[in-house]
Amino acid sequence: MTRTRIPVDNIRHLSLGAARFLLALLACQQEVSLGDEALLCRLAGIPQSSFDHLAQELLELGFICVSDEEQSIFVFNLPVIPSLPPAKGESALDGASSLSMLDKTGAMVPIVQGSRGACQLCQAQINKEMMVQHLAACVESKKEKSSGRVSRKFHVLVESQRLPHYWLHLEISQQCQLITLDRFLRRIWLECCGHLSAFEISGVRYSIDAGMYAEEWDEDIPEEHTMNTQIRRVLSPGQQFFYEYDYGSTTRLSLQIIATYDGEAGRHPVRLLARNDPPPIWCFVCSSQLATLVCTQCIDDHYHGQYGWVCQRCAQDHECGTDMLLPVVNSPRTGVCGYIG
Repeated sequence: MTRTRIPVDNIRHLSLGAARFLLALLACQQEVSLGDEALLCRLAGIPQSSFDHLAQELLELGFICVSDEEQSIFVFNLPVIPSLPPAKGESALDGASSLSMLDKTGAMVPIVQGSRGACQLCQAQINKEMMVQHLAACVESKKEKSSGRVSRKFHVLVESQRLPHYWLHLEISQQCQLITLDRFLRRIWLECCGHLSAFEISGVRYSIDAGMYAEEWDEDIPEEHTMNTQIRRVLSPGQQFFYEYDYGSTTRLSLQIIATYDGEAGRHPVRLLARNDPPPIWCFVCSSQLATLVCTQCIDDHYHGQYGWVCQRCAQDHECGTDMLLPVVNSPRTGVCGYIG
């Protein structure tokens, strides 16, 4: 079936219930059986009695079509639209740069298109998709002005697996150990309560607590290597690897070696090359202000996670109480555990 693009203005005409219904449909990967009515309503947080009229609303606005022959609902492509607050009384959808949906477990997953960030070398604002190309040229131009000692570097892209609009570009000396990268990631994005962490590289696990508890377990546990391993021994250009912080409320990152080159040997083994701009997340209560606080209880709740993001004004009346609120920060760990940036 041919996918069409929805006019931008149609987003603004959605009622709040229809917006939630659309997000639930998107979470189900664009094609949904008509027999999944109960699941869709649960994911959307709407009563099952509302299914028919909300589906009709989406149908009339051109977001979906229904195939009687296949007994399926098809969701058309959403457009890339600017990040603007929704109109008064309309849905809390704020455009593709910070659109959120419910995943299949009911948790909130932001959908971000056109993510931008700042190059730390020249301060230029660059689209995520163009940052690798920009940094290759920018690093080379800065290198020409350097006359210090030279060491071999890796250019590393770091992304949140679940929230890819959070990303970093790093330069790291190949002489460094994995634990140096671990400490940098903790400092810039993750550290809240001294949780454990681990890298997975080519199927091998390198953990911060490798071997510490092996004798305490009766059953066999997978062999783990220490993070005191030089990255040049386990990584190479183009290679993808993974990282997780906190084995309970886990934040998972995907990393890739983009390039290798000679760079100036400085005092700091890891250098930030670029970072995403904070994604705009609108208050779900008033839909007119950016959220500055997030409720840790709400975003853990599969049925009401969409209510967790609030502005300073609306936070005063939040049903879970102000004690449950954490600041919204530019990190994939925002709202998790006790992370405050």
